[in-house]
Amino acid sequence: MGGGLPEWAAPYHFGAGNRHAKPVKPMILVTAFEPFGFVRGRLLRRNASLEVMARLQARLGEDDVRFMRLEVGNAGIARLKAALAEFKPAALLAMGESGRLPGDRVVLEPFADHCQLVPDDDPSGPDRLFSPFAASLGARPEDSGIGAYYCNAAYWAGLRWAETQAETPPVAFIHVPVAGDRATHARQVMDIFSAMRRATSYCPDPEPMLTAGTMQAPPEIIRVHARRVACDGSGDGIPAALGHPRVFLEIDEHGYVDCGYCDRRYVLEGGVADKPGLKKKPDIASGASL
Repeated sequence: MGGGLPEWAAPYHFGAGNRHAKPVKPMILVTAFEPFGFVRGRLLRRNASLEVMARLQARLGEDDVRFMRLEVGNAGIARLKAALAEFKPAALLAMGESGRLPGDRVVLEPFADHCQLVPDDDPSGPDRLFSPFAASLGARPEDSGIGAYYCNAAYWAGLRWAETQAETPPVAFIHVPVAGDRATHARQVMDIFSAMRRATSYCPDPEPMLTAGTMQAPPEIIRVHARRVACDGSGDGIPAALGHPRVFLEIDEHGYVDCGYCDRRYVLEGGVADKPGLKKKPDIASGASL
């Protein structure tokens, strides 16, 4: 390989040996952890990874993606292992939150360490497993913050499962910062998800990569009669458990406002923005002025 890359950092394509087979749209498993701990678990009931997963679910639906909410504990890892064995997904994208990261970007973890938390873990396994998929996207070992808790346990379970498959499927773990803007985080995760979808044997036309500054149509437009609206991300197939904290938004002189959590766009019915082309307008957070 050029550039002196280690073996685990080779260009990655799952199913590359079967390029001429009829494309089949495979299922990708996406997981996030439940709220945990006293403050964010019992008091706030929030987990950054769960909030990002709700946004992905709103955009992607469940046609070729299965979403799972995992408990932070051995039971959650056991359910993940059972799901991998039952569904045999073409790829696994797991997420967890981190309070130690700056809020401007998510982190794609390069490896998982041998897990000591799960009682039935194979003691004969290696000390560390790298993700070829993560390496292909530039994840570097020196940037790892995987830790030794259940985020690492989930990643380890996924990478160990991938080793048992005939063609090693893409497996990735993303740490989502507790701080920062969830819309930005969701776009960054969507970048990685799009790359993962292209890395499977199903190769549709390339999807545009979404960066923090990319303008895209909101997933849902809701017309309202009052300038002050409340949003918690639930409804339209999204249960309250996968929503977000209830926030109040104020529609200003532009006639619409976007929820910073779920990207829903609220437009004042009959107002200046209630006309064709609304989806193409730039994002406006509550109270913002252009």
